[in-house]
Amino acid sequence: MTTLSTHARIDEHGRLKIDLATSLKEGDVEIELRVRPVEKARGQDIEEILKFAGTMQWAGDPMEIQRELRREWPE
Repeated sequence: MTTLSTHARIDEHGRLKIDLATSLKEGDVEIELRVRPVEKARGQDIEEILKFAGTMQWAGDPMEIQRELRREWPE
């Protein structure tokens, strides 16, 4: 028995197509398929985040606002 692993993409029609090279000899094989959604790695959508860079208008002194917020914390 040989275990093979690869990433694949399911298309908009719900079809999964796999083209996977193996070291197996030509012949019939039995295939077991386990499908698990792949979660995006953290930071993978950086382009999506960067479209907001530099768009926020800030009024006031950030350091003073931070100090004011920290005064609310119990000592």
